[in-house]
Amino acid sequence: MDTFTQTIESTISFATIAKASILMATWPLQRYVIMNQTRTVQTKTLPYRSFISYSIKSLSIEKNGYFRGSFASLSYYFGSNVLKGIIYPALFRSVFYKQPNSYEEYVIKENIVIALAHFFCGVGLYPLDRARTLVSCEIAHKNQTLTYKNSLNCLTKMYDMDGFKGLYRGFWLGFSHFTLSVWVTHYLKYYLSVKNPFDDFLTKMFAFVATNAVGAIVAYPLLVLTRRRQLSDGKTFNDEPLKVMQQISKIWKEEGFRGFYRGIWMAGINGMIFTSILVSLSL
Repeated sequence: MDTFTQTIESTISFATIAKASILMATWPLQRYVIMNQTRTVQTKTLPYRSFISYSIKSLSIEKNGYFRGSFASLSYYFGSNVLKGIIYPALFRSVFYKQPNSYEEYVIKENIVIALAHFFCGVGLYPLDRARTLVSCEIAHKNQTLTYKNSLNCLTKMYDMDGFKGLYRGFWLGFSHFTLSVWVTHYLKYYLSVKNPFDDFLTKMFAFVATNAVGAIVAYPLLVLTRRRQLSDGKTFNDEPLKVMQQISKIWKEEGFRGFYRGIWMAGINGMIFTSILVSLSL
């Protein structure tokens, strides 16, 4: 069976469909997290001060507001499954053409493969990620004309306004966020497995959750920067290192340390819900 056939089969497998279903079920919470991350740069005042406020008011303020941006998110999820299923094995064979001399070398090479696979997937799918942010953050007031009617309309407008550059605004920040998160998580797992090998299931599960949480927390400011860059028009800030430092300085002056971690609590709750349901289905 060739790699493409295996990838398609895994994409339509029970596990993949289950993850997609959980993604859709928890999307209202994910949308609120994205709105929180970009709170101070939105053109309109956000009418939701908490998730409870969002849960109640969205029904009266917006039409189908809960699921704005979910199509782009779902498309990104399935697209990344297909592309990574094809790209990852090819990269793995290329990087691991020779047996690693140590477990540490294996971890380094594995991180390189994961980062490269994500990069190539991002080249093909990142516009969907930016569309998800733009559509999610627009409040769909009833009886008002929307800037972005849906994700496809958003992709078209992004290209019309700024060409390919508009489709990939914030790409390098997003790639940096993913790479930092993965590397921190994997090196913590490597350290724990070498220094304190665990045997029982519960301890392993706790170590898994803890290492992923630390990786997410360390890289979270880059995610906030990415989301805000995705909403920008490219005139105030761009992807040059100097401009990134200006953006960081602006957030620090106006919002302080809290600005870099907006939405992190709800993001953590969303992650725990997603993982709990997934583990329950696999038992």
